[in-house]
Amino acid sequence: ETRARAPFLASVEWLRVAACLGIVAFHVGTPARQAALGGLQAFTALTVAFALRSAWNRPFREFLRTRLRSLGLPWLFWSSVFAGLLVLQALRHHEPPFGWWAPRMWLIGPVTHLWFLPFALVVSVLLGATLKNPARCTGFLWLYAAIAASCLLAHVRSPMPLPQWLSVLPAVAAGVFLAGIAPGSVEGRRPLAMV
Repeated sequence: ETRARAPFLASVEWLRVAACLGIVAFHVGTPARQAALGGLQAFTALTVAFALRSAWNRPFREFLRTRLRSLGLPWLFWSSVFAGLLVLQALRHHEPPFGWWAPRMWLIGPVTHLWFLPFALVVSVLLGATLKNPARCTGFLWLYAAIAASCLLAHVRSPMPLPQWLSVLPAVAAGVFLAGIAPGSVEGRRPLAMV
């Protein structure tokens, strides 16, 4: 039995492109880098929304396998690439080959920029395992609680990658909210406009 493919939504794909460009603009240090970081929020919300919709349309084991393949394997690949480069750099400077290693790297990888892949994997799997009913996702409690937690903890000094995770917590809640809105639903547009 073949699963019906989700309809291609050009507006979503354009939003993904804009979000990717915003993330790149942030990392290269453009003058509007803080505004460009909004791309990360959009990308996070879309990632969560589509992950939840995927979890609702298949058995959890299959969903987990798909998430591991689409997020876990790329993270392992790029972590290996950057780890290899860091080892070579250490050897070149006559330093211990693994002197750069820190325990936090189990959560993000050898460079900070890889934090999003394990974060997206953990969040999507946790939400996919716990939120089984789309009707429960449209409440505002998720969104407001996440925004409040993010604001309260934003200035607390915390080890990496906690600041990155907190920075996208409202977008995770928005993604949960979006997942609960049926595609093309007129009812979902009014509360969404309030977000």
